[in-house]
Amino acid sequence: MIVNKFGDVALILSICVSFYFFKTVEFTTLFKTTPFFINESIIFLGINLFVVDLFSLLLFFAAIGKSAQLGLHM
Repeated sequence: MIVNKFGDVALILSICVSFYFFKTVEFTTLFKTTPFFINESIIFLGINLFVVDLFSLLLFFAAIGKSAQLGLHM
């Protein structure tokens, strides 16, 4: 289904963003290092986003896609 693929892509992208910027995928380390990346920004799909916001949005979209909510269900 397209919904699961959407969730999978968002999850893979969030893991890549986490590993590229935070150098870890463990949540405890992410929570401890987040204050150091508050002002770090990236241009993603032509939009200037903060890294923490991008990571949070991708995890949110992954959760939505995997649970098939908010208009993504067929």
